[in-house]
Amino acid sequence: MFFVLSGFLYGNKRIDEPIEWIRKQFVKILPTYYLFIFITVILYLIFSPETLSIKEIAGSIFCVGTLKGIGHLWFVGNILICYLLTPYLDWIFRRNAERKFLSNLKKLIFLAVVFTFTGIYLQSYFRPGHILCYIVGYVLSVTYRDYGDKVIYNTMILSGVVAFVLKSVYAYLKYFKNVEMIGIWSHFHDYSHMGWGVFIMTLLLVLLYKVPQLKIASFSDKYSYEIYIVHQLFILSPLTLMALTNYPVVNIVVTLLSIGISGVVLKIMTRSLLKTIKIA
Repeated sequence: MFFVLSGFLYGNKRIDEPIEWIRKQFVKILPTYYLFIFITVILYLIFSPETLSIKEIAGSIFCVGTLKGIGHLWFVGNILICYLLTPYLDWIFRRNAERKFLSNLKKLIFLAVVFTFTGIYLQSYFRPGHILCYIVGYVLSVTYRDYGDKVIYNTMILSGVVAFVLKSVYAYLKYFKNVEMIGIWSHFHDYSHMGWGVFIMTLLLVLLYKVPQLKIASFSDKYSYEIYIVHQLFILSPLTLMALTNYPVVNIVVTLLSIGISGVVLKIMTRSLLKTIKIA
Protein backbone atom coordinates (compact mmCIF):
# COMPACT_ATOMS: atom_id res chain seq x y z
CA MET A 1 0.00 0.00 0.00
CA PHE A 2 2.94 2.33 0.68
CA PHE A 3 3.97 2.19 -2.98
CA VAL A 4 0.44 3.09 -4.12
CA LEU A 5 0.34 6.01 -1.69
CA SER A 6 3.79 7.25 -2.75
CA GLY A 7 2.81 7.16 -6.40
CA PHE A 8 -0.43 8.97 -5.62
CA LEU A 9 1.39 11.77 -3.79
CA TYR A 10 4.06 12.22 -6.46
CA GLY A 11 1.38 12.35 -9.14
CA ASN A 12 0.58 15.85 -7.87
CA LYS A 13 4.13 17.15 -8.37
CA ARG A 14 5.58 18.68 -11.51
CA ILE A 15 9.18 17.79 -12.30
CA ASP A 16 10.97 20.55 -14.20
CA GLU A 17 14.54 19.34 -13.52
CA PRO A 18 14.55 15.52 -13.53
CA ILE A 19 18.20 15.01 -12.52
CA GLU A 20 17.99 17.42 -9.59
CA TRP A 21 14.64 15.95 -8.53
CA ILE A 22 16.09 12.42 -8.51
CA ARG A 23 19.14 13.63 -6.55
CA LYS A 24 16.91 15.14 -3.86
CA GLN A 25 14.86 11.95 -3.55
CA PHE A 26 18.00 9.85 -3.19
CA VAL A 27 19.33 12.22 -0.52
CA LYS A 28 16.07 11.81 1.40
CA ILE A 29 16.40 8.02 1.40
CA LEU A 30 20.01 6.87 1.20
CA PRO A 31 21.92 8.68 3.99
CA THR A 32 19.54 7.31 6.64
CA TYR A 33 19.67 3.88 5.05
CA TYR A 34 23.47 3.72 4.82
CA LEU A 35 23.94 5.07 8.34
CA PHE A 36 21.62 2.38 9.67
CA ILE A 37 23.40 -0.35 7.66
CA PHE A 38 26.76 0.84 9.02
CA ILE A 39 25.51 0.79 12.63
CA THR A 40 23.87 -2.62 12.13
CA VAL A 41 27.05 -4.16 10.69
CA ILE A 42 29.03 -2.88 13.70
CA LEU A 43 26.45 -4.31 16.12
CA TYR A 44 26.39 -7.64 14.28
CA LEU A 45 30.20 -7.80 14.34
CA ILE A 46 30.10 -7.36 18.12
CA PHE A 47 27.10 -9.49 19.08
CA SER A 48 26.46 -11.89 16.18
CA PRO A 49 29.42 -12.08 13.75
CA GLU A 50 28.24 -15.41 12.33
CA THR A 51 25.21 -13.58 10.92
CA LEU A 52 27.25 -11.48 8.51
CA SER A 53 28.47 -12.35 5.04
CA ILE A 54 30.38 -10.30 2.48
CA LYS A 55 27.71 -11.06 -0.13
CA GLU A 56 24.89 -9.70 2.03
CA ILE A 57 26.86 -6.61 3.02
CA ALA A 58 27.61 -5.90 -0.66
CA GLY A 59 23.96 -6.49 -1.55
CA SER A 60 22.90 -3.99 1.10
CA ILE A 61 25.39 -1.39 -0.11
CA PHE A 62 24.08 -1.59 -3.68
CA CYS A 63 20.43 -1.90 -2.56
CA VAL A 64 19.99 -5.31 -4.19
CA GLY A 65 19.93 -7.41 -1.02
CA THR A 66 19.53 -7.24 2.74
CA LEU A 67 21.23 -8.41 5.91
CA LYS A 68 19.70 -11.23 7.94
CA GLY A 69 17.02 -10.00 10.31
CA ILE A 70 16.36 -6.73 8.47
CA GLY A 71 14.89 -8.10 5.26
CA HIS A 72 12.30 -5.32 5.23
CA LEU A 73 14.92 -3.06 3.67
CA TRP A 74 14.12 -4.60 0.26
CA PHE A 75 11.85 -1.56 0.15
CA VAL A 76 14.74 0.88 -0.34
CA GLY A 77 15.99 -0.50 -3.66
CA ASN A 78 12.46 -0.78 -5.00
CA ILE A 79 11.44 2.77 -4.08
CA LEU A 80 14.65 4.10 -5.68
CA ILE A 81 13.62 2.42 -8.94
CA CYS A 82 10.22 4.12 -8.59
CA TYR A 83 11.92 7.50 -8.15
CA LEU A 84 13.96 6.90 -11.31
CA LEU A 85 10.71 6.18 -13.17
CA THR A 86 8.86 9.26 -11.90
CA PRO A 87 10.32 11.83 -14.37
CA TYR A 88 9.29 9.47 -17.19
CA LEU A 89 5.75 9.28 -15.80
CA ASP A 90 5.73 13.07 -15.51
CA TRP A 91 6.82 13.31 -19.15
CA ILE A 92 4.03 10.96 -20.24
CA PHE A 93 1.24 12.83 -18.48
CA ARG A 94 2.42 16.45 -18.64
CA ARG A 95 4.98 17.02 -21.35
CA ASN A 96 2.96 14.73 -23.63
CA ALA A 97 -0.42 15.99 -22.46
CA GLU A 98 -1.48 16.68 -26.03
CA ARG A 99 -1.14 13.02 -26.98
CA LYS A 100 -4.10 10.71 -26.76
CA PHE A 101 -4.72 8.72 -23.61
CA LEU A 102 -4.38 5.47 -25.58
CA SER A 103 -0.82 6.37 -26.53
CA ASN A 104 0.06 7.00 -22.89
CA LEU A 105 -1.64 3.78 -21.86
CA LYS A 106 0.56 1.85 -24.29
CA LYS A 107 3.66 3.28 -22.60
CA LEU A 108 2.37 2.22 -19.18
CA ILE A 109 1.56 -1.28 -20.43
CA PHE A 110 5.09 -1.45 -21.86
CA LEU A 111 6.51 -0.63 -18.42
CA ALA A 112 4.31 -3.28 -16.82
CA VAL A 113 5.47 -5.92 -19.30
CA VAL A 114 9.15 -4.99 -18.85
CA PHE A 115 9.02 -5.28 -15.06
CA THR A 116 6.97 -8.46 -15.16
CA PHE A 117 9.32 -10.31 -17.50
CA THR A 118 12.36 -8.96 -15.66
CA GLY A 119 10.98 -10.40 -12.44
CA ILE A 120 10.07 -13.76 -14.01
CA TYR A 121 13.09 -14.53 -16.16
CA LEU A 122 15.91 -12.73 -14.37
CA GLN A 123 14.69 -13.48 -10.84
CA SER A 124 15.14 -9.78 -10.20
CA TYR A 125 15.38 -8.36 -6.70
CA PHE A 126 12.95 -5.70 -7.90
CA ARG A 127 9.61 -7.48 -7.84
CA PRO A 128 7.24 -6.05 -10.46
CA GLY A 129 4.17 -5.96 -8.21
CA HIS A 130 5.77 -3.38 -5.91
CA ILE A 131 6.86 -1.08 -8.71
CA LEU A 132 3.56 -1.39 -10.57
CA CYS A 133 1.79 -0.36 -7.36
CA TYR A 134 3.69 2.92 -7.55
CA ILE A 135 2.79 3.39 -11.21
CA VAL A 136 -0.89 2.65 -10.47
CA GLY A 137 -0.86 5.20 -7.64
CA TYR A 138 0.71 7.81 -9.90
CA VAL A 139 -1.80 7.24 -12.70
CA LEU A 140 -4.65 7.27 -10.16
CA SER A 141 -3.50 10.67 -8.89
CA VAL A 142 -3.28 12.18 -12.37
CA THR A 143 -6.66 10.83 -13.49
CA TYR A 144 -8.27 11.85 -10.19
CA ARG A 145 -7.26 15.42 -10.91
CA ASP A 146 -9.07 15.24 -14.26
CA TYR A 147 -12.09 13.06 -13.45
CA GLY A 148 -12.67 13.39 -9.69
CA ASP A 149 -14.14 10.91 -7.20
CA LYS A 150 -15.50 8.61 -9.90
CA VAL A 151 -11.96 7.40 -10.61
CA ILE A 152 -11.41 6.49 -6.94
CA TYR A 153 -14.65 4.48 -6.70
CA ASN A 154 -14.09 2.67 -10.00
CA THR A 155 -10.48 1.86 -9.10
CA MET A 156 -11.52 0.55 -5.69
CA ILE A 157 -14.06 -1.83 -7.21
CA LEU A 158 -11.79 -2.99 -10.05
CA SER A 159 -8.75 -3.56 -7.82
CA GLY A 160 -10.83 -5.47 -5.26
CA VAL A 161 -12.19 -7.79 -7.96
CA VAL A 162 -8.73 -8.32 -9.51
CA ALA A 163 -7.18 -9.06 -6.10
CA PHE A 164 -9.90 -11.54 -5.18
CA VAL A 165 -9.74 -13.37 -8.52
CA LEU A 166 -5.94 -13.62 -8.55
CA LYS A 167 -5.77 -14.78 -4.94
CA SER A 168 -8.48 -17.36 -5.61
CA VAL A 169 -6.59 -18.70 -8.63
CA TYR A 170 -3.38 -18.78 -6.59
CA ALA A 171 -5.06 -20.72 -3.75
CA TYR A 172 -6.72 -23.14 -6.18
CA LEU A 173 -3.48 -23.92 -8.03
CA LYS A 174 -1.40 -24.25 -4.87
CA TYR A 175 -3.73 -26.13 -2.54
CA PHE A 176 -5.96 -28.11 -4.92
CA LYS A 177 -3.72 -28.73 -7.95
CA ASN A 178 -0.40 -28.81 -6.03
CA VAL A 179 1.26 -26.49 -8.53
CA GLU A 180 4.67 -25.27 -7.36
CA MET A 181 4.16 -21.50 -7.25
CA ILE A 182 7.46 -20.35 -8.69
CA GLY A 183 8.38 -18.43 -11.82
CA ILE A 184 5.36 -17.00 -13.58
CA TRP A 185 2.97 -18.62 -11.08
CA SER A 186 4.41 -16.64 -8.16
CA HIS A 187 3.13 -13.46 -9.78
CA PHE A 188 -0.46 -14.44 -9.06
CA HIS A 189 0.50 -13.83 -5.44
CA ASP A 190 2.39 -10.59 -6.15
CA TYR A 191 -0.36 -9.06 -8.25
CA SER A 192 -3.10 -10.07 -5.83
CA HIS A 193 -1.15 -8.18 -3.16
CA MET A 194 -0.90 -5.25 -5.53
CA GLY A 195 -4.67 -5.35 -6.02
CA TRP A 196 -5.32 -5.43 -2.28
CA GLY A 197 -2.90 -2.54 -1.77
CA VAL A 198 -4.74 -0.40 -4.32
CA PHE A 199 -8.12 -1.46 -2.92
CA ILE A 200 -7.21 -0.60 0.69
CA MET A 201 -5.72 2.77 -0.23
CA THR A 202 -8.70 3.83 -2.32
CA LEU A 203 -11.06 2.62 0.42
CA LEU A 204 -9.18 4.73 2.98
CA LEU A 205 -9.33 7.71 0.62
CA VAL A 206 -13.11 7.36 0.51
CA LEU A 207 -13.51 6.85 4.27
CA LEU A 208 -10.89 9.23 5.68
CA TYR A 209 -10.50 11.99 3.09
CA LYS A 210 -12.35 14.57 5.20
CA VAL A 211 -11.18 13.37 8.63
CA PRO A 212 -9.01 16.05 10.33
CA GLN A 213 -5.39 15.08 10.90
CA LEU A 214 -4.39 14.37 14.51
CA LYS A 215 -1.24 15.88 16.01
CA ILE A 216 0.16 12.44 16.74
CA ALA A 217 -0.23 11.62 13.05
CA SER A 218 1.93 14.64 12.17
CA PHE A 219 4.57 13.47 14.65
CA SER A 220 4.55 9.89 13.39
CA ASP A 221 4.74 11.08 9.78
CA LYS A 222 7.84 13.13 10.63
CA TYR A 223 9.70 10.05 11.85
CA SER A 224 7.90 7.32 9.89
CA TYR A 225 10.78 6.52 7.54
CA GLU A 226 13.35 6.24 10.32
CA ILE A 227 10.99 4.13 12.45
CA TYR A 228 10.38 1.84 9.50
CA ILE A 229 14.12 1.50 8.90
CA VAL A 230 14.96 0.47 12.48
CA HIS A 231 11.92 -1.54 13.58
CA GLN A 232 12.88 -5.06 12.50
CA LEU A 233 16.27 -4.78 14.19
CA PHE A 234 14.45 -5.05 17.53
CA ILE A 235 11.91 -7.65 16.39
CA LEU A 236 13.39 -10.23 14.00
CA SER A 237 17.16 -9.73 13.98
CA PRO A 238 19.73 -11.46 16.22
CA LEU A 239 19.44 -8.34 18.41
CA THR A 240 15.71 -8.83 19.02
CA LEU A 241 14.22 -7.60 22.29
CA MET A 242 11.11 -9.75 21.96
CA ALA A 243 12.64 -12.41 24.23
CA LEU A 244 14.31 -9.99 26.63
CA THR A 245 12.30 -11.15 29.67
CA ASN A 246 9.77 -13.86 30.51
CA TYR A 247 6.97 -11.29 30.30
CA PRO A 248 5.67 -10.76 26.74
CA VAL A 249 3.94 -7.47 27.56
CA VAL A 250 7.17 -6.05 29.00
CA ASN A 251 9.06 -7.19 25.92
CA ILE A 252 6.55 -5.53 23.60
CA VAL A 253 6.64 -2.24 25.52
CA VAL A 254 10.45 -2.19 25.64
CA THR A 255 10.62 -3.04 21.93
CA LEU A 256 8.18 -0.30 20.94
CA LEU A 257 10.03 2.28 23.05
CA SER A 258 13.36 1.19 21.58
CA ILE A 259 12.00 1.46 18.05
CA GLY A 260 10.58 4.94 18.66
CA ILE A 261 13.70 6.27 20.40
CA SER A 262 16.03 4.72 17.83
CA GLY A 263 14.01 6.21 14.98
CA VAL A 264 14.29 9.71 16.46
CA VAL A 265 18.01 9.27 17.19
CA LEU A 266 18.64 7.99 13.66
CA LYS A 267 16.94 11.06 12.18
CA ILE A 268 19.03 13.39 14.36
CA MET A 269 22.24 11.56 13.42
CA THR A 270 21.37 11.70 9.72
CA ARG A 271 20.70 15.44 9.90
CA SER A 272 24.04 16.01 11.61
CA LEU A 273 25.81 13.87 9.00
CA LEU A 274 24.23 15.76 6.10
CA LYS A 275 25.16 19.11 7.64
CA THR A 276 28.72 17.92 8.14
CA ILE A 277 29.24 16.74 4.57
CA LYS A 278 26.93 19.44 3.16
CA ILE A 279 25.04 17.44 0.54
CA ALA A 280 21.45 18.09 1.65
